[in-house]
Amino acid sequence: MLMESCISWAQEAGAHKITLEVFPHNDAALTLYRKFGFQQEGYFSRHLRRSNGDLWDLMVLSRFLK
Repeated sequence: MLMESCISWAQEAGAHKITLEVFPHNDAALTLYRKFGFQQEGYFSRHLRRSNGDLWDLMVLSRFLK
């Protein structure tokens, strides 16, 4: 319901596209985003440094609006 509200808000605001970033190991989030028509547009390897020093990848997903 929250995702539907966000998409509706963006459409009403006149946006032509929405993007988001997600960790590639977050399968639940990826499943949700793909259900709403988001597609991968980018992939950043070792992009974010965690507080413990680990480097995590990051995916960029987007969806064009009508």
